[in-house]
Amino acid sequence: FTLDGADCPGLINGLADILGKHGMNIDRVETTVDHEQPHGGTSLFQMEGICVHPGPLPEEWSPEAIIEELEDWADANNCDVALESMDEGGDWDEGQLMKDFHDEASVQERKYGRTA
Repeated sequence: FTLDGADCPGLINGLADILGKHGMNIDRVETTVDHEQPHGGTSLFQMEGICVHPGPLPEEWSPEAIIEELEDWADANNCDVALESMDEGGDWDEGQLMKDFHDEASVQERKYGRTA
């Protein structure tokens, strides 16, 4: 996922709330704030990360619904947000999503003695 917008309180929390409502966890995230914006002086907040669904996806799970909810929230918060599949073909493949999650959990366990 990516998020770009004017820096303001609550952006990370708002995104996390929506993802959490759909059973997703933020696995990895990087944020930056660019304070040197010409023509207006508003700092630009940028966030990029990986989110996962740690378990079998329920039948009603819909990436399209999550994307729509994120876009509505982004419009209300004056930012742009994108959620993309990690699958090379852009498909939401439950098997691949679970493999990615378990692979990352294995890496975390080897590195830190725990899972994410």
